Amino acid sequence: MSEQFHIVSFNAEQFSSQLSRIQTSFRSPKPDESLLRKELMSNVNFARNFADDILLPFGVEKMMYLDVDTIVQGDIVRLIADTNLTGSKFFAAVASCKQHMEQWFDFSSSLVRRTMKRRDCYINAGVYIVHLPMYREAAIQARILQLIGAHQRHRLWLQGVHQPSFVLALYNYTMLLDRRWNVAGLGWISNMDEALLKSAHVLHWSGAHKPWQCDGFYRSYWDPYGVPPKNCPAQPYPGAPRCR
Repeated sequence: MSEQFHIVSFNAEQFSSQLSRIQTSFRSPKPDESLLRKELMSNVNFARNFADDILLPFGVEKMMYLDVDTIVQGDIVRLIADTNLTGSKFFAAVASCKQHMEQWFDFSSSLVRRTMKRRDCYINAGVYIVHLPMYREAAIQARILQLIGAHQRHRLWLQGVHQPSFVLALYNYTMLLDRRWNVAGLGWISNMDEALLKSAHVLHWSGAHKPWQCDGFYRSYWDPYGVPPKNCPAQPYPGAPRCR
């Protein structure tokens, strides 16, 4: 299948008022550790909220999002074409059962309890497909802002910045993709099954050990496609995964 790709540029300043409102809402006298990671508070991290504003003017209705710490090994063009999104389920992502919702969300909140269960597998939003007209019709942008405001009054999530508000806003609209479309945790799980890594359609280095760093995990999967780190020690650091 021959596909043509176009680069769409946008100026984040057009969303400056919304971004300022979001970022201000996350500031508190005692921020959690994730708020100390400056990259999580960058404009780029929140740009996906406005995907409908950015892409609908170009006639794009179905979009696939990939985090920058991913490598694609499968046919994402076919996945996009074959994923049938509907009015009730217009967001498709992978559930990662390495983590559960109780590790991310505060179940003392009735809003959280009404939406999900403690032992539900966590939805990782590092790879997803979304139908943008339905996303807009459901007013997800406004819903995210409402949840951030509610979080300021009563804590809704326990960690993270953008991802928990995004996942919570879209949870009831989510259909699940095959696990192989987002094999996540390569940045923090050191004993991943090598057969799974080889069969994965998308590898995702969620976690601290990014593959472009000297202490990155599973760099043998990244280096042929990404930029390898420079000036690293000849020997792997202690605790490095064996299948690299």
